[in-house]
Amino acid sequence: VTDLLNSVQIKWLATKIGFEKVIMKQNKLIGYFITDQQSSFYQSSNFTKVLQFVQTHSQSCKMKEKQTRNGLRLLLTFDGITSVEQALEALKPIVA
Repeated sequence: VTDLLNSVQIKWLATKIGFEKVIMKQNKLIGYFITDQQSSFYQSSNFTKVLQFVQTHSQSCKMKEKQTRNGLRLLLTFDGITSVEQALEALKPIVA
């Protein structure tokens, strides 16, 4: 039950961060940013916060572009995430 509630919180945080999709697999948490590269989100203060977080936490997360079926996507990857609770704790500081 706790994991279910935490997963809802993860969805809320993901939306605030600018993720369209969040996946947990192979001990990684992967957040896919908004597909539209012309979106005003990429000029927003929220995206600036994400960039600053990535710069100061380069040991725990990486930002990169990846070619997908839907074209080039920007994503944020956290390594060593093995539980829903860890995923929640990894995302919280970004929107703090």
